[in-house]
Amino acid sequence: MNHNKPNLIILTPGLSGSSVITSLISNAGYFLGKNTAKIEYDTFENKKLVEHNITLFKQTGYKWHDPGSLPPPSIGKMKELYNNIDLNPYRNFIKECDESSPWIWKDPRLSYTMFFWKELLDLDNCKFIHITREIKQIWTGIVLRVPLPAAFKNIRAIQNNTIRSAEQFLDLYSINALTLKFEDLLINPDTNLEKINSFLDINLSIDDFKKVYNGKLYKKRWSLIQQVKAHLYFFLFKAAGKEIKFPRHLHK
Repeated sequence: MNHNKPNLIILTPGLSGSSVITSLISNAGYFLGKNTAKIEYDTFENKKLVEHNITLFKQTGYKWHDPGSLPPPSIGKMKELYNNIDLNPYRNFIKECDESSPWIWKDPRLSYTMFFWKELLDLDNCKFIHITREIKQIWTGIVLRVPLPAAFKNIRAIQNNTIRSAEQFLDLYSINALTLKFEDLLINPDTNLEKINSFLDINLSIDDFKKVYNGKLYKKRWSLIQQVKAHLYFFLFKAAGKEIKFPRHLHK
């Protein structure tokens, strides 16, 4: 590990290709954590970080484990936690990460929980990358792959809420983040890899990118035909009464 390098925090609304990018950057010597969270795939998210963020959500009164519902988590309540909860578990976690610095944090919840973590972190020793993705690409993947038959307008609202929260955090604390759109990285990988390399002072190549991304480069992940297919599938789900409604209801 190069302990002289700043740590890295990736802000993302989720479903944005951030796992691919985090995996890629971690190969430059960033500590992901002793264990990473797994869903259908490896998220490359520090498992303890995810657990702490879920706890922070609960402590604000937000009922879901992820920010994927409406209305979103409360930034105001997140800010209040610093003066209302035991901080030792969070301080100890940061200390544990710092022992293996530079570390990399990535979790969609960070777009909200950073308003808490910033009170405990040395932000001068952290760099930020904000990753987004075209909403149509996200929605097409959700419908065709998951499948999660949610209306496009609802997915767009959830994504925009998380993006706005991340932007508010970066603006409020005058943080100069690198902003990336996943489609730009796919279509123009050379140019955007150079942006990452320059921002972090690392040396990643196209070959490194191909090792972590199984799709084709120089094109978007989902074609226009596939987007049309997603619309057809969604209307079939909706006709069958299987559309996901928002706000979501907790399962008892």
